[in-house]
Amino acid sequence: MDESAEITVVASNYGTDDVQGFNVSLYQIVREDDGSENEILVGTSPVDSVEVNSFSDVTFDYAPAESGNLRFKAIADIEDDVLGDNEARIYVKVYPY
Repeated sequence: MDESAEITVVASNYGTDDVQGFNVSLYQIVREDDGSENEILVGTSPVDSVEVNSFSDVTFDYAPAESGNLRFKAIADIEDDVLGDNEARIYVKVYPY
């Protein structure tokens, strides 16, 4: 493994106002032997703005250390968010070479 790949997160705005200046963070979710989950920060990237009914692609470089089904979580940290719907989980299948 350890070969770098890109993971693209789509930050969408379906609200009623444009969103200015926020960060998107990507975490890998790892299940520990005891069944608990640990979130490992892959990276954080700034987004200048996303207009209403628009989106912005946010790309992270990632080098998986193992093959298999990997889980990730992306969070947009928007300060004045009321709904709290700024989190998404994705599953990625990594195949050995």
